[in-house]
Amino acid sequence: TAVSNLRTVANCTAQLLDILILSKMFQMQYIHIIGFSLGAQTAGQIAEFIKQGPLEHITALDPAKPMFIRAPKEQKIDVTDAKFVDVIHTDVFQRGILAPSGHVDFYVNGGWDQAGCKKQYPTDPGSCNHARAPEYYAESINTQIGFWGFKCPHWYLYALGLCQEEDTDEIALMGLHCNKS
Repeated sequence: TAVSNLRTVANCTAQLLDILILSKMFQMQYIHIIGFSLGAQTAGQIAEFIKQGPLEHITALDPAKPMFIRAPKEQKIDVTDAKFVDVIHTDVFQRGILAPSGHVDFYVNGGWDQAGCKKQYPTDPGSCNHARAPEYYAESINTQIGFWGFKCPHWYLYALGLCQEEDTDEIALMGLHCNKS
């Protein structure tokens, strides 16, 4: 039921944004939509309905996987939904989607095993892993150190141990301060 209502939620949100932009309360270039799980998929759908131009920035926090693996492009988050889409993956084997969905995708701790989750929730660490995405993003706002990731050609190369930080000069800061270039 929740998934079937996303298009309605996205359409209503897009209408509200259009009204706020037309009334000069907001400017399109300052709109940054942040969504977690189903909210991340909804953010992608908002882009399908908004009439005032392309969205500037979407941050997708562990976009939901159930019912989205085979969904058409217009029903899930992808790089065409905003001028810049960054994605934080934390539970790719259960609740979150594995496929890259943004201009930059961060797979924290490989995207599946977040620190302390197995100990805290031994029978269901996935819920904890999934919930870490918004926690990491919130921490990225004020951290003095930041969350740094290194470029890897594909997730499976990392999972096989064939992609190491020392193999690349390309690094990126995850979260609010992610470089859009």
